[in-house]
Amino acid sequence: MTERHETRYSADDERLEVPKPSLGSRVVSNLGTIIVTAIMVGGIWWWTVGMTEPKPEEPPKTAETNPIQDDSHSHSANGDNQTEPVVQPASTNGHPPADDLTPETTSDDAPDFDAARTSWQDPFFASHWKADGWNFQPDAMQSDETKPASARFRRDYRKITVECLIAPTGESGVFQIRLFAPTTDALMQAEFSREAVRISSTIKGKRTLIKQRRFPVPFVVEKPTKLRFTATGNRVLVICNGARVLNCSQPAEQSGKPLQLSFRTEGGGFHISGLGLEGE
Repeated sequence: MTERHETRYSADDERLEVPKPSLGSRVVSNLGTIIVTAIMVGGIWWWTVGMTEPKPEEPPKTAETNPIQDDSHSHSANGDNQTEPVVQPASTNGHPPADDLTPETTSDDAPDFDAARTSWQDPFFASHWKADGWNFQPDAMQSDETKPASARFRRDYRKITVECLIAPTGESGVFQIRLFAPTTDALMQAEFSREAVRISSTIKGKRTLIKQRRFPVPFVVEKPTKLRFTATGNRVLVICNGARVLNCSQPAEQSGKPLQLSFRTEGGGFHISGLGLEGE
């Protein structure tokens, strides 16, 4: 007995049939795919060529394209184009510079002058001084009685002590110890006469009396006076025959400055022996 199978469909079931695409639609679809692929391949090729193509070199920049220059690097390496500052010589208030020293007398046995030396004992050599009106002997120096005489030591000091035995050669005359600072045009002088001891300064042409002491300095012919003069840069101390005569301030324009030491006589001659210079 043969069994029969029956297929039953409910009312909600539907049989759907999918139509097969036609030949024309398949051709159109394939053609679109080819076109899109071609466009993508072309774009990739164009981007690759653009990235690998070398860029044209830029011309080097010249001074016209960069007008701002640094003057600190504009000179040549060997310094030929560098401008050196012009240094004006300091005022020496009528005194020649130390390099122009030309003593009026010389001594055959005079030792070479050592500018670095700070301590001197009996430096009675004409080659050690810039002198006018002074006569140098082995153990002394003496000024002319008939005219003003000056002698400047060749070494500069910032601080100095002068010790000597001094005696006039006549009944009158003035003896001066001078300190001059060329860098500030400042002159200080200690003046010794029979009437008084005076300390004065001349700053840029203006003279000022700092201090004086009416103490008769025992200047006696042929009887030397022991004189000690000290200038520290701030203070001045004068001692005669062991007694303090005067103590005062030193011009501020000379503090810490190189000072030129000189002796000067006016109105009479003086004889100096036992000279010692000490300082720095």
